Amino acid sequence: MKTHRRKKLSIILFVATGLSISVGLILYAMSQNINLFYTPTQVAQGEVSVGPVSYTHLPLPTILLV
Repeated sequence: MKTHRRKKLSIILFVATGLSISVGLILYAMSQNINLFYTPTQVAQGEVSVGPVSYTHLPLPTILLV
C-alpha cells in the first residue's frame, strides 16, 4: 500500500475510533441519568409523590474567572 493511502487510512481509523469511544461514553453517561422523568402512566396511576422539588442532589456549576 502506498504511504499516502496508509496515512489516510490511519487518520480515518483514528477518527472512527475516537467517535466510537465518545459515543460510548455519552451513552454510558446518559444511561445513569435516564430516569429523571415520570411517564404519563405513572402520573395517572398516582405513583408520583407530590411536594416541593429538591435540587440539593445536583452539583453547582463552577465558574472559572480567568
